Formats: sequence, structure tokens, C-alpha cells
Amino acid sequence: RPNRKVFLDGILQSSSYGDEAYHEALVHPAMFAHANPERVVIVGGGEGATLREVLKHSTLEHVKMIEIDDVMVAVSDEHLPAWNDCSDIVGSTKSCFEDLRADVRAEDALAFFIDNFYDDGDEKDSEDEETVDPFDVIIMDALDPSDNVAFADALYNNDEFLISMYNGLEEDGVLVLQLGNSPSHNDPAEENTVHRNRALITQAIEKVGFKSIHVYEESHCGFGASWSYLVACKDESCRRRWYASAAQVELAMHERMLRTYSGKAQLKSFDGATMQ
Repeated sequence: RPNRKVFLDGILQSSSYGDEAYHEALVHPAMFAHANPERVVIVGGGEGATLREVLKHSTLEHVKMIEIDDVMVAVSDEHLPAWNDCSDIVGSTKSCFEDLRADVRAEDALAFFIDNFYDDGDEKDSEDEETVDPFDVIIMDALDPSDNVAFADALYNNDEFLISMYNGLEEDGVLVLQLGNSPSHNDPAEENTVHRNRALITQAIEKVGFKSIHVYEESHCGFGASWSYLVACKDESCRRRWYASAAQVELAMHERMLRTYSGKAQLKSFDGATMQ
């Protein structure tokens, strides 16, 4: 089959050959780092593939997908059905966007978090405002930090947004974000390169209060280079699950992952060995 590719503003976002490798690597390490992820929020993820992976977890009760580009969601739903196909997940729907556990919103994720979770000391009028409970897992499937667009700066070089995400997590909450092309050992300091935002967000995550931070790579995402991800936990208890043995991860997968109608394995790229 041909390799379908998704570009936004001329920048490669996803490909059908790298779909499972990228999205499984983004979602499942963070989900299994949490003991019981019931409430999840996705920042971005317009193709619906990140949502698809989250919906495979039996613990999940509610997932918000906040994508500012409603055209991307509509086009993906119509023309990229493989990315958002949940028809084989027992109890789900043909389109992941229609799963009853999912709340897909076309709005600004920065404004959502800052409005609901940033404490600037001012009293807020709570009348007619939606009350949003904290989340167990936040998944940042937005622009690469090194993308040369203004919105990437707003996402990754924004203290208010990062503090809001920290406040928007439960006390044992987990944050995961993709960091773009993996650095090489002979690369210059990232603060002086196009990867400046990656350096800044990594430093800021530590300063804001996350207790356990883990960086990992996946080399089969279809971007021509290994891809980096970062998981940050508010509580050190996640370290026990993060460093679980391959057998322990496989057991957790068996206990948690929803079955398929076809009988096929839910995951094509992620397993206990890849967590090591």
C-alpha cells in the first residue's frame, strides 16, 4: 500500500508507515506509567490516531481531545480513516471521534488550560463556567518544538501554559510530549540551535515541580530519524511502573487493553521489551 503522509504548513506530521510506531510510543509509556488512568486530555492529535490509542485502555472513562484545527479533524475523518479507526476495539465505534468516552473539541488548548487551571491570584467569576476536573494523563501531540512557527513558541516557551498543565494533573498525574528529532552526541548545545524550545521546555518541566522525568526514543516513526519523547510524573511513584520488567509490562497490557473483535493484538509496535 502507498505511504500516505500528512503535512501542515509544509511540515510532515504523520505517515501511514509510521503511524503505529509514533502514536503507540507517544501514548502507552505514559498510560502504563500511571496506575489507573481514567481521565486523559490530548493537546492536538487532529488525525485521531492518538485518540485511537488512548481508547484502547479499559481504565479510561473520559478523554478530551483539544485540537485548534477543526479542518484537520474533518479531513482526517473523511480521508484518513485508518488513523481514527476504532471499529476493531470491543465496545468502541467505527470512528474514534464518535466513541462515547471521547469529547472532541475544536478550541485553543492553551486557553483551555490557562482558563481552567492557571492561578494568577485573581478571583474568577464561576457563574456559567464549566468546572473541569484534573486529569490523570496529559498527552501533547502538537507541533514539534523546533518547528519554525509562532504557535510552537506559544506552546513550548510559555510558563503560564506549563504551570496550567501541571495544575491540571492529579497528584499522581503524568505528562507526555514529543520533542522532535533525537539529538546526536556531537550536536551543539540545543539552546543555541533550532532546538532551543526543546531545551527550554525540558528545563522548565523540572523547575515547575515534576518529580520524575524520563526521555526516550522511537526510531520507526517515518520521519527519517529517531524521534524523542519526554514523560514527566508529578509523583515519584510512577518510577516503579516506568522501570517495570518486560514481563510486568506485558501483564499490565493483558489486564488493561481492551480486546479486539478480530482477535488480533491491539498493539503493533509497543510491548514490554520496548519499555526497557
